Amino acid sequence: MVGKAQRGRGSDPWKILVHFVAPTASSEIPPLELTGAAICERLYFHSLKQALQLLYGSIRNFNELSLEKQSTLWMSPTKKQWEQFYVVREALIPSAGQMKSLPLRVLDARKRLSQPLPITRQRSAQAMNGDKPVSLREILLDRLTVLTREDLPHVDVVVQGVTCDLDAEAYELWKLLCHADLFLYIVIRDRETSIES
Repeated sequence: MVGKAQRGRGSDPWKILVHFVAPTASSEIPPLELTGAAICERLYFHSLKQALQLLYGSIRNFNELSLEKQSTLWMSPTKKQWEQFYVVREALIPSAGQMKSLPLRVLDARKRLSQPLPITRQRSAQAMNGDKPVSLREILLDRLTVLTREDLPHVDVVVQGVTCDLDAEAYELWKLLCHADLFLYIVIRDRETSIES
């Protein structure tokens, strides 16, 4: 069957031929089920590939893993086999010199009237300035401009529940505290003030 738009128009570069075929039981493909753990697995690998794209500029490192090792990234934590997981994950972590940029997700959770709900923004930043490591302060103030110098006395920067020193090397912080999907999740929140009695 030739599409109607193609009839009588000899100048078009191609003709579209559409075949209508009734599916048979043997060729019928069931719809992809994405419920429960299946959707979590898919989202995890999607996020991991995004991180690798930022780290290396490609996902070749993931594609070069055997299917067994790819499966280990998802299955071993569910079975509490952390040693196997860390061995495979370690193969995906570049040195500071190999890295194109750090994969970051920043959640600005400061209380502001203009922003009733915190929003996580995916960002990336260079881990090195030539041969010199970049600090978390440089990334948040100078490169991403998420914070200003006036904000610093009023905020805490938290990663994995740890309040971070802003002068820490960003690469080392990422390497130690990045999530299983290789993103460093940074939370900026209002500094808690303690009442002394």
